[in-house]
Amino acid sequence: MNWIEKHLKALKWTVVALAYAFLLYKLLVFDDYELLATQWKESTSMRWWWLTVVLLLLPLNWALEAIKWKTLLIHLEKISFIKALKSVLVGITAGFFTPNRLGEYPGRTLLLSNGNRLSAMELGFVGTAAQTLCILMAGLPSAAIFFIHFAQPFSFSPSLWIYFLFSVVVFGVGFFILPTVAKRLLSRKTFGIKLTQLLQSLAQLSFKQMFRILFLSLLRYVVFCSQLLAMLHFFGIDIVLHKASIAIAANYLFVTLTPSMAFSEVAVRGSFAIVFLGAFSANTVAIASASISLWVVNYCLPMLAGSFLLASLKNKKLV
Repeated sequence: MNWIEKHLKALKWTVVALAYAFLLYKLLVFDDYELLATQWKESTSMRWWWLTVVLLLLPLNWALEAIKWKTLLIHLEKISFIKALKSVLVGITAGFFTPNRLGEYPGRTLLLSNGNRLSAMELGFVGTAAQTLCILMAGLPSAAIFFIHFAQPFSFSPSLWIYFLFSVVVFGVGFFILPTVAKRLLSRKTFGIKLTQLLQSLAQLSFKQMFRILFLSLLRYVVFCSQLLAMLHFFGIDIVLHKASIAIAANYLFVTLTPSMAFSEVAVRGSFAIVFLGAFSANTVAIASASISLWVVNYCLPMLAGSFLLASLKNKKLV
């Protein structure tokens, strides 16, 4: 076994160990098990259907992400849907203990050919940009409505919201012109081998593919918003749909913009859920329980699956 194989094997087991260590730490320091158990016990038989909806949407959530990942890689490396899904799950494990899940895309590339990994990481961040754009497009108007109409005395000047909306437009335009910018840079200047490969990967994406990536991101956004709504119903939180939509969109906006690690998101998500959804329901314990439970479903379960996949990878797939 050569030097690279030894270190990649060590990295693989280090990622798995750290993911489990952080999960164990979070489980040990969690203080509200009694309240969480009470909320679960108080759920009626009819409410369990809402939990079924959450669980049924889980594979759809990550299947959409796998399709998006497969679409991003179409010009770089053709992979099957199953391989794309495995890559996504391994990436969740690798990103579990890194700030803002930055380790997710390096983790995903472990199942790809070694020569394509750097370009794949770049394309992965294009996918993240698309998801962030969807959250901004829905979240900023929702946050404006929330603070103006439902969170008195909090208020923000109209000029500030105009600036935010202008930023979204600029971000959106920038997202779609990325391939064009990459093409022009390649035609006008000579770069090093690595940078040229990165620019070529971007330049090969068509407008149609960029739109499809954004559309898949939008579908996934609808899915995890629906999951949170269903989980709220499971815990007995009944909010009028249009108010729930505003609060959930604003909630995900602030969760996205707040720096955190995946394993610590449970606290961040619970806090913001109480801030926004708590404006329409006094049952803050149930709101926090819904947010925490959804985090377990959407991140802990896939992380566990990804850790088994990562541990089963043979060294020859890593080099």
